[in-house]
Amino acid sequence: MGSSCIIPVFALMIGHFASAGPGPTTQCVLSPVNSSHPVQALLESFTVLSGCASKGTAGLPQEVHVLNLRQAEEGSGHHEREVTLHLNPISSFHIHQKPLVFILNSPVPLMWEVKMERLALGIPRFFIVSAGSLVHFEKENFSLSAKIEEKPLPQGNTHLLRWAQKEYGAVTSFTELKISRNVYIKVGEDQVFPATCNIEKNFISLNYLAGYLQPKAAEGCIVSSMGQEREVHIIELITPDSNPYSAFQVDIIIDIRPSRPDTTLVRDLVLILKCRKSVNWVIKSHDVKGKLEAI
Repeated sequence: MGSSCIIPVFALMIGHFASAGPGPTTQCVLSPVNSSHPVQALLESFTVLSGCASKGTAGLPQEVHVLNLRQAEEGSGHHEREVTLHLNPISSFHIHQKPLVFILNSPVPLMWEVKMERLALGIPRFFIVSAGSLVHFEKENFSLSAKIEEKPLPQGNTHLLRWAQKEYGAVTSFTELKISRNVYIKVGEDQVFPATCNIEKNFISLNYLAGYLQPKAAEGCIVSSMGQEREVHIIELITPDSNPYSAFQVDIIIDIRPSRPDTTLVRDLVLILKCRKSVNWVIKSHDVKGKLEAI
């Protein structure tokens, strides 16, 4: 069973603000970067194996979303035991307020870290997990109205879907995917969905995706700086002439954080960002205080 959708997103991470790695020089001579370089390049691809979506729960008291995880292949490097489940409403909803049921089936026990955005507080949400799995909420106030239950779940796609339909009357979405660190689900019923959820191998939807991070080769240099309170980083993204995924929106994520965890750094930053094609530069800062200028 092949992947039905792969969307490349480049994450360029600024992880070292100290003078780590090769010593700074007065001239920039490009060479392959290693783990000590202040800028790391990664490629996050998004894919699912199969799935479906429907508006069949529109007249029912809750939406039902089924995730059937598969073990990653040997040698793939993906052996996660903690999965972050990112929940957001579809674009037609500003705040999602309908009760939700999530059926989370996996071949091994997992810790599900649930992150919710634009979901109303105080709404009942039910999480049905397979044997040994646990659910934790990033924000404690969401856990007050959530119920977690462990159940023996059918393993096959068809059996699991039929079980969910029999248990709850209908299914809003069904997604089969390989275990990954991040799973992205957009909740909400769209009237363009079919009336019944019928699993398709070539199911493509930006509403239900799993993300996989892979390191990417990059070249760079470290140039000596006069001051310690201000840093200048130049990031140039070289894109291929033909992009088979050009139909999808591509974000280039600049993830800024101190090299030492659990610390806060005061530093002014200048980012010079260059790409031959039009992209969305998304800058995320963690535990860094100061002025940021992006050019």
